[in-house]
Amino acid sequence: MHLAAGDRVEFAFESTEPVDFDVHYHDGKLVVMPLVREKTRADAGVFAALQGHDYCLKWEAGGAGALLDFRIRLRPAGA
Repeated sequence: MHLAAGDRVEFAFESTEPVDFDVHYHDGKLVVMPLVREKTRADAGVFAALQGHDYCLKWEAGGAGALLDFRIRLRPAGA
């Protein structure tokens, strides 16, 4: 999703197995990950974009897979 500087994303998730979660964007061939959570079954928080970019939210499970329940809410800057 495209976020402008100051936009916020509220997120929450629960997983049946540990997952790696990150918020990232691509800068040329470089992948920048301003938020990383490793091997967790649940997390919640607010990510605030410092710069305007197209951001990705990614969950990655191990070989066994996982069931994931998540919620995302975009809060534009100034809202």
